[in-house]
Amino acid sequence: MRNSKLVIFYALLAMMLATTNAIAAAEWMPGLAIAGWVAVAGLVAGAALSYSNFPSWTAHLTAAMYGTFVVGLAAGLSEQFARGLTWRERILGMGQRLNDVIYQALHRGATRETLHFFIIVVGVTWLFAYSAAWYTFRHNRVWHVILPTGFVLFCNVYYYSGKNNLDVYLAVFLLAVIALLVNSFVSQREEVWQSMRMRYATNLRGILGFAGMAIGLIAILLAWQVPDLAQGQSAQEFFNRLSQPYSETQQEIGRLFSGIRNYNIKPSEEFSTDLVLGGPRDLPTDPVMSVLARNDVRNYWRARSFDAYDGAKWRNTLSDFVDTAASKSVVSVTGYLSRTAVSAQFVLARGTDSLYTTGQPLNASLASQMVVNGSRTAPNEIVQIRVASALQTGASFSTIGSVSTAEVDKLRRAPTVYPAWVTQKYLTVPANVPRRVRDLAAQITSADRTAFDKAVSIEQYLRKNIAYDENIPAPPVGVEGSDYILFDIKRAYCTYYATAMTMMLRSQGIPSRLVEGFAQGQPQRNELGGDLTSYSVLQRDRHAWVEAFFPSYGWVNFEPTAGQAPISRSSEPQAQPTAVSTPTIAPTPTLAPGETPQPTAVPKPAERQTPDPTGLVAEALSVLAAIFAVLAVVLPFVLGAALLMVLAILGVRYAETRGLSMYAPAAKAYAVLSRWASWLGIGASVTPYEQAQQLARRAPRTELPSRAITELYVAGKFGPRAPMPDDVADDEGRAMLLLKRVLGEFRWTWLKAKLGLQKKQEE
Repeated sequence: MRNSKLVIFYALLAMMLATTNAIAAAEWMPGLAIAGWVAVAGLVAGAALSYSNFPSWTAHLTAAMYGTFVVGLAAGLSEQFARGLTWRERILGMGQRLNDVIYQALHRGATRETLHFFIIVVGVTWLFAYSAAWYTFRHNRVWHVILPTGFVLFCNVYYYSGKNNLDVYLAVFLLAVIALLVNSFVSQREEVWQSMRMRYATNLRGILGFAGMAIGLIAILLAWQVPDLAQGQSAQEFFNRLSQPYSETQQEIGRLFSGIRNYNIKPSEEFSTDLVLGGPRDLPTDPVMSVLARNDVRNYWRARSFDAYDGAKWRNTLSDFVDTAASKSVVSVTGYLSRTAVSAQFVLARGTDSLYTTGQPLNASLASQMVVNGSRTAPNEIVQIRVASALQTGASFSTIGSVSTAEVDKLRRAPTVYPAWVTQKYLTVPANVPRRVRDLAAQITSADRTAFDKAVSIEQYLRKNIAYDENIPAPPVGVEGSDYILFDIKRAYCTYYATAMTMMLRSQGIPSRLVEGFAQGQPQRNELGGDLTSYSVLQRDRHAWVEAFFPSYGWVNFEPTAGQAPISRSSEPQAQPTAVSTPTIAPTPTLAPGETPQPTAVPKPAERQTPDPTGLVAEALSVLAAIFAVLAVVLPFVLGAALLMVLAILGVRYAETRGLSMYAPAAKAYAVLSRWASWLGIGASVTPYEQAQQLARRAPRTELPSRAITELYVAGKFGPRAPMPDDVADDEGRAMLLLKRVLGEFRWTWLKAKLGLQKKQEE
C-alpha cells in the first residue's frame, strides 16, 4: 500500500511539473521556472497535512500561512528584484508595486508591471499543488486534481503560438493522469477487497497500469489529429461565436497585463474604448470581410479613432452618440475642400460591433449609433459608427466616408488657425513623454516651413529609421511607448509607429490622432471594369495609422509604418469638387452565411437609390435584433442564477459526505442519515431506531428507507456473525440505493423548515 501512495505522489508531481514547465516554456515573462519548486513545496505540504490529525479548517489555515511565505519567498528570489537589494527593500518594493497595480486597475489605467502576474502564477501553483495532495490522500478525489490543473495547462498550450514546442508537456501530463487514475482506483478497490477478505492477483496493479499506459499512448497519438480537425470551417465558426462574449473582458485584462508577452493575439472585431501598447503579436490569416470599393483612392477600412494617450494606452474620451436611422447622417462635408465621398460595400466573414468606412464616417445603410465630437444636436464630426447588437458572420452593409483628395501644394498652403474643438482634443502630449522625443521631432522638422512638410518629414523618418517587427517585447515598467521605439529598440509595429508620429506631431503644434481599423487588403481579380475592385481583408491586415488635421481640408491620412506601402499624393492640380453635400445610400440586405455577394455599381453621390422592396425581411431581422437585445440583458441574470443553484447543490452534496470517503457504504449511508438528523433538529442522544422514527416524523416519505438503512448499519456493526462477502456486497449496494431515495426529501424538508413552511404544514 505504501508503494502505491508513492506512485500516486509521483504522478501528482509529474502533472504539476508538466504544467509549470509548460508555463515557463511559453515565456510569458522571465523567471517563471521557479513555479516548479513552488509546486513541489505545495505537494509536500498537502501530503503532510492530509495525513495529520488536523481538522480541515486547521489544515487549510496552516497551508495558507505556508503558501504566503513560499510565494513571497519566490517573488523575492525572482528576477523582479535586483540581486543587491536587502529583503526589507524587496518587501517594501513589492508592496509599492502591487499598490500601483491596484490603483491602475481602479482608475482604468494600463500597467506594464509584471510582478502581480508572477505572484498570481506562483500563488495558483501553490494552491493547485496543495489541493492536489490534500484531495488525493485525504479524500481520494482525483478529479478535483485533474480538472483544474488540466484546464490551466490546456489554456496555456492553446493561447501560446511561439516557437517552443509544448506538446511534450501535454503528453507527460496525460500519461501522469492515467497513472493517477489507475493507481487511485486500484488502491480504493484493494481496501474494499481486503476488508472483505477477498483474494486478488498481486500483480493486478501492474497489469492495469500497463494497459492504461498503452491506451493512453494510443489516445495521445490519435489526438495529434485534433488540431487539423479544429481548422475546419464549422469548428472555426463555432469557436469564433464562442469567443465573442469574452472579447471585452480580454480588453480589460490586457490593460492590467500589457507587460506580459503574448505570442497569439486573437483580435475580436469588437472595438472597445482602449488600445493598449503591449508586447509581441501574431495575427492570424483568417478572413474578416470582403469589400467592394473604388480603386482610384488609397483605402483604409476605418473603425475608430483615439484622442487621449497616457504613455501606455490610447483611449477615446468621446462618449456622446446619436441614434441614427439607416442612410442618415448627422454631419456633412460641406465646408471642406478637395474631399470626395466614397461608398463601400462590406460582407463580413467575422462579426463586428463597428461599421467600417473609408475615410471620415458619414452614414451607413443600417440603423446605428454615431459617436460624435461636439454636442449631439450640432456635432463637429463622427469618430465611430457602431451598432447596438454586433453583426454576425455573413451580414452585409454599405457605408459612405469622406476621403481627402487634396494635392501636396494645397495642403502646404492650408491655414494655420485651428478650430477650438480640434485643439481641445488633439494637441495634448502627456507629461511622461520624454523631452528627447519632442527634441527629436523639432530636429527632424527644423528645415520645414509648413505643417504638411513637417508631417511628411516625421512620417519618412519613422519609415526609414524604425524597422518593422511584430515580435518586440512590451516596454519596461515606466518607459513610454514612443520613446521606447525611437531610442531603445528602434523596432516597432503599426500601433507604435502611429503613437510615435502622433506624439511628435502634437509636440510641434499639429493636431493629430491615432486611427484603428484594417489596411486595404488584397485586391481580387477585377471583373467589373472601371474603378471598382473587390478586396479580401484578413485579420492579418488589422492596422493603425495617423490622421492629421488641416484647416479647410479636414483630416488627412499618413502612413508611418514601414511594413505598409507609402501614401502617394499628387502635386498636379486636379479637378476636384470644392464642396460636396452628404450623400445617402440605400439599405443593403443581409446575406446568409456562405452566400456570395453580387457586386453592384456604386451610386454617384447625388443619386438616391430606390429602397429595397424586401421589407418583410428587414422587419423580421429588426424583430430578431430586438429579441437578441433583450436576451443580452436577461441572459446574464439567468446564467448567474443557474450558477448559484449549481454551486448550492454542489455545496450541499459536499456537506453531506464531507469526511466520509473512507467509510464502508452501509456506515457511510447511516452517517449521512445522522448528519441530516442533526440538521433537522434531532438530538444526538437517541438510539439509531429512535433517530429513524423521529426522521419519519419530520419527513414521512423517508420512513421505510431510513429504517432499512438503520437496520443494515446495526446488523453490520452489532450483528452476531460476520456476513459472507456476497451478502456484504448486496447490503452495501442496497444501503447506497436507499440513501439516494431519501436525500431529496430531506433537502426539501430542511428548505421548507428554513422558509417557515414546515410549521404551517404541520399545523
